[in-house]
Amino acid sequence: MNDEALDELGKTTWRDDQWLGLYPLNHLTALDYFALSPFYDRSCNNEVAKANNVLIATLPAGIEYELKDAQEPHLFIICKQHRESPSSVSGLRYYYILDGNVYQAPSLHVALASRLSKSLYNVRTAFKLMQTDLDPLLQGTLQSVQPAEPPVRETAEAQAVISRDQMRTADRIIVNVLQKYPMQMQPVGATDGQYHMQADEQQSGPQAVKSEGPE
Repeated sequence: MNDEALDELGKTTWRDDQWLGLYPLNHLTALDYFALSPFYDRSCNNEVAKANNVLIATLPAGIEYELKDAQEPHLFIICKQHRESPSSVSGLRYYYILDGNVYQAPSLHVALASRLSKSLYNVRTAFKLMQTDLDPLLQGTLQSVQPAEPPVRETAEAQAVISRDQMRTADRIIVNVLQKYPMQMQPVGATDGQYHMQADEQQSGPQAVKSEGPE
């Protein structure tokens, strides 16, 4: 699968309400549900092992999918990995099932770039508000001189690293996860956190839609 196809899948959310109405979503069925999505490679070792009724670890090197973590019935984390030997695998990409919605997890680079972009916007806005409040105090005491700033040359690499669609998708995923599992401040000595989960809106029928951005 080429880079363009991967980027396109990164903007896609998939859900099958008909399947969810017939079967429970848990750690035993999460991979079966994920296998119906466009993110799943049907030439993977999971399909070979299923067809031949053997363990994946006994197959030659290849692509496989494994359920890495689950917080039933809301969150499931699936890893696409390359098995190099019976005891050695390397992770390639992660996918999430959140309340029945399947999507490709953004890379760390995309997630950090999105968060930094929003942080920089908020910092610039704060400085503009401060400047508005301070300018009247400086009138008559200092002459404001605005030096000409040299043009900043951005390299081609810096200009084309992160697309706006990727940043919107990363924002949407981060916001959805934080809404489902908000971080809470704990008193000193506390060890157990408590998650508050909200019900997500249901859609009808299997579908794969483009993510428009954080809600």
